[in-house]
Amino acid sequence: MSDIQQIVNQWAIDEPIYEKIGGKVAKILKEQLLEKEIMPEVTYRTKELLSIIKKIKKKQLEKPYNYQSLKDKLGLRVICTFESELEIVDDLIKSNFNVRNIEYKKIDLDFDKLNYQSNHYDVSIHGGDTIYDTTKKYNDYIFEIQVRTQNQHAWSVAAHKLSYKNDKGLPNELKRKLYRLLA
Repeated sequence: MSDIQQIVNQWAIDEPIYEKIGGKVAKILKEQLLEKEIMPEVTYRTKELLSIIKKIKKKQLEKPYNYQSLKDKLGLRVICTFESELEIVDDLIKSNFNVRNIEYKKIDLDFDKLNYQSNHYDVSIHGGDTIYDTTKKYNDYIFEIQVRTQNQHAWSVAAHKLSYKNDKGLPNELKRKLYRLLA
Protein backbone atom coordinates (compact mmCIF):
# COMPACT_ATOMS: atom_id res chain seq x y z
CA MET A 1 0.00 0.00 0.00
CA SER A 2 1.34 3.44 -0.93
CA ASP A 3 2.06 6.21 1.58
CA ILE A 4 -0.75 8.27 0.10
CA GLN A 5 -3.26 5.42 0.43
CA GLN A 6 -2.23 4.97 4.08
CA ILE A 7 -2.84 8.69 4.69
CA VAL A 8 -6.23 8.48 2.97
CA ASN A 9 -7.23 5.45 5.06
CA GLN A 10 -6.05 6.95 8.35
CA TRP A 11 -7.74 10.29 7.66
CA ALA A 12 -11.04 8.48 6.99
CA ILE A 13 -10.81 7.20 10.58
CA ASP A 14 -9.36 10.34 12.21
CA GLU A 15 -11.33 13.14 10.55
CA PRO A 16 -14.66 12.42 12.32
CA ILE A 17 -12.81 12.20 15.64
CA TYR A 18 -11.08 15.54 15.08
CA GLU A 19 -14.43 17.03 14.04
CA LYS A 20 -15.98 15.89 17.32
CA ILE A 21 -13.05 17.22 19.36
CA GLY A 22 -13.17 20.55 17.49
CA GLY A 23 -16.86 21.09 18.18
CA LYS A 24 -16.54 20.30 21.87
CA VAL A 25 -13.37 22.35 22.44
CA ALA A 26 -14.71 25.38 20.52
CA LYS A 27 -17.92 25.36 22.57
CA ILE A 28 -16.08 25.11 25.90
CA LEU A 29 -13.48 27.75 24.94
CA LYS A 30 -16.29 30.19 24.07
CA GLU A 31 -17.99 29.51 27.41
CA GLN A 32 -14.78 29.90 29.43
CA LEU A 33 -13.82 33.12 27.66
CA LEU A 34 -17.30 34.56 28.10
CA GLU A 35 -16.90 33.97 31.86
CA LYS A 36 -13.80 36.19 31.63
CA GLU A 37 -15.89 38.81 29.82
CA ILE A 38 -14.14 38.24 26.51
CA MET A 39 -16.21 37.55 23.42
CA PRO A 40 -13.82 36.42 20.71
CA GLU A 41 -14.77 34.62 17.55
CA VAL A 42 -13.93 30.92 18.05
CA THR A 43 -13.98 28.67 15.00
CA TYR A 44 -12.54 25.30 14.04
CA ARG A 45 -11.92 23.25 10.95
CA THR A 46 -10.39 19.94 10.04
CA LYS A 47 -7.68 20.01 7.40
CA GLU A 48 -8.60 19.04 3.85
CA LEU A 49 -7.21 15.65 2.79
CA LEU A 50 -5.38 17.15 -0.19
CA SER A 51 -3.76 19.78 2.09
CA ILE A 52 -2.61 17.02 4.44
CA ILE A 53 -0.97 15.11 1.62
CA LYS A 54 0.65 18.23 0.11
CA LYS A 55 2.00 19.41 3.47
CA ILE A 56 3.48 16.02 4.32
CA LYS A 57 5.13 15.71 0.91
CA LYS A 58 6.53 19.25 1.13
CA LYS A 59 7.91 18.73 4.66
CA GLN A 60 9.47 15.41 3.62
CA LEU A 61 11.73 17.36 1.26
CA GLU A 62 13.19 19.16 4.32
CA LYS A 63 13.23 16.45 7.03
CA PRO A 64 11.72 13.13 8.08
CA TYR A 65 7.99 13.82 8.32
CA ASN A 66 4.86 11.68 8.25
CA TYR A 67 1.15 11.71 9.04
CA GLN A 68 1.78 11.52 12.79
CA SER A 69 4.13 14.53 12.59
CA LEU A 70 1.30 16.77 11.37
CA LYS A 71 -0.12 18.67 14.36
CA ASP A 72 -2.74 20.82 12.62
CA LYS A 73 -5.14 18.16 11.33
CA LEU A 74 -7.59 20.05 13.53
CA GLY A 75 -7.22 23.80 13.89
CA LEU A 76 -9.10 26.10 16.23
CA ARG A 77 -8.89 29.85 15.84
CA VAL A 78 -9.59 32.39 18.56
CA ILE A 79 -9.90 35.93 17.20
CA CYS A 80 -9.86 38.58 19.93
CA THR A 81 -10.93 42.19 19.66
CA PHE A 82 -8.01 43.64 21.59
CA GLU A 83 -4.37 42.68 21.96
CA SER A 84 -4.72 42.81 25.76
CA GLU A 85 -7.05 39.77 25.53
CA LEU A 86 -4.32 37.57 24.04
CA GLU A 87 -2.65 37.10 27.43
CA ILE A 88 -5.93 36.01 29.03
CA VAL A 89 -6.48 33.45 26.27
CA ASP A 90 -2.85 32.33 26.65
CA ASP A 91 -3.38 31.66 30.38
CA LEU A 92 -6.64 29.83 29.69
CA ILE A 93 -5.02 27.55 27.10
CA LYS A 94 -2.06 26.78 29.35
CA SER A 95 -4.33 25.86 32.26
CA ASN A 96 -6.87 23.81 30.29
CA PHE A 97 -4.75 21.80 27.85
CA ASN A 98 -1.56 19.80 27.67
CA VAL A 99 0.54 22.28 25.73
CA ARG A 100 3.05 20.44 23.54
CA ASN A 101 4.50 23.46 21.78
CA ILE A 102 3.97 27.23 21.63
CA GLU A 103 5.04 29.67 18.93
CA TYR A 104 4.62 33.37 19.57
CA LYS A 105 5.18 34.53 15.99
CA LYS A 106 5.50 38.21 16.95
CA ILE A 107 8.44 37.56 19.31
CA ASP A 108 10.56 36.16 16.48
CA LEU A 109 10.21 39.32 14.37
CA ASP A 110 12.90 41.94 14.21
CA PHE A 111 11.80 45.32 15.55
CA ASP A 112 11.62 46.77 12.05
CA LYS A 113 9.70 43.90 10.43
CA LEU A 114 5.99 43.36 9.92
CA ASN A 115 4.71 39.86 9.33
CA TYR A 116 2.43 37.10 10.54
CA GLN A 117 1.82 37.59 14.28
CA SER A 118 -0.51 34.87 15.62
CA ASN A 119 0.20 32.73 18.67
CA HIS A 120 0.16 29.00 17.87
CA TYR A 121 -0.35 26.26 20.44
CA ASP A 122 -0.04 22.53 19.75
CA VAL A 123 -2.23 21.00 22.45
CA SER A 124 -4.10 17.92 23.59
CA ILE A 125 -6.87 17.48 26.14
CA HIS A 126 -5.94 16.87 29.79
CA GLY A 127 -6.35 13.20 30.67
CA GLY A 128 -8.44 13.75 33.78
CA ASP A 129 -10.44 16.75 32.57
CA THR A 130 -14.13 16.11 33.19
CA ILE A 131 -15.42 19.01 31.07
CA TYR A 132 -14.25 17.12 27.99
CA ASP A 133 -15.80 13.84 29.17
CA THR A 134 -17.19 12.95 25.74
CA THR A 135 -13.74 13.25 24.19
CA LYS A 136 -11.61 11.75 27.02
CA LYS A 137 -10.72 8.74 24.91
CA TYR A 138 -9.09 11.15 22.46
CA ASN A 139 -6.52 12.62 24.87
CA ASP A 140 -3.61 11.67 22.58
CA TYR A 141 -4.96 13.63 19.62
CA ILE A 142 -2.85 16.74 19.14
CA PHE A 143 -4.37 19.80 17.49
CA GLU A 144 -3.55 23.44 16.96
CA ILE A 145 -5.09 26.55 18.48
CA GLN A 146 -4.24 29.87 16.82
CA VAL A 147 -4.89 33.07 18.73
CA ARG A 148 -4.79 36.53 17.17
CA THR A 149 -6.49 39.91 17.12
CA GLN A 150 -9.01 40.97 14.48
CA ASN A 151 -6.37 43.17 12.84
CA GLN A 152 -3.83 40.35 12.78
CA HIS A 153 -6.51 38.10 11.33
CA ALA A 154 -7.35 40.54 8.52
CA TRP A 155 -3.68 40.71 7.57
CA SER A 156 -3.30 36.94 7.79
CA VAL A 157 -6.29 36.26 5.54
CA ALA A 158 -5.03 38.71 2.93
CA ALA A 159 -1.47 37.38 3.09
CA HIS A 160 -2.63 33.78 2.87
CA LYS A 161 -4.79 34.42 -0.18
CA LEU A 162 -2.08 36.39 -1.93
CA SER A 163 1.09 34.55 -1.14
CA TYR A 164 1.12 31.64 1.32
CA LYS A 165 0.14 28.95 -1.17
CA ASN A 166 1.34 30.88 -4.20
CA ASP A 167 4.48 29.35 -5.69
CA LYS A 168 5.31 32.54 -7.59
CA GLY A 169 6.55 35.69 -5.94
CA LEU A 170 4.17 38.56 -5.46
CA PRO A 171 4.64 41.82 -7.33
CA ASN A 172 6.14 44.54 -5.12
CA GLU A 173 2.98 46.68 -5.30
CA LEU A 174 0.89 43.86 -3.79
CA LYS A 175 3.53 43.29 -1.10
CA ARG A 176 3.40 47.00 -0.22
CA LYS A 177 -0.39 46.89 0.12
CA LEU A 178 -0.17 43.80 2.27
CA TYR A 179 2.39 45.30 4.64
CA ARG A 180 0.47 48.58 4.86
CA LEU A 181 -2.56 46.56 5.97
CA LEU A 182 -0.53 44.93 8.75
CA ALA A 183 0.96 48.26 9.86
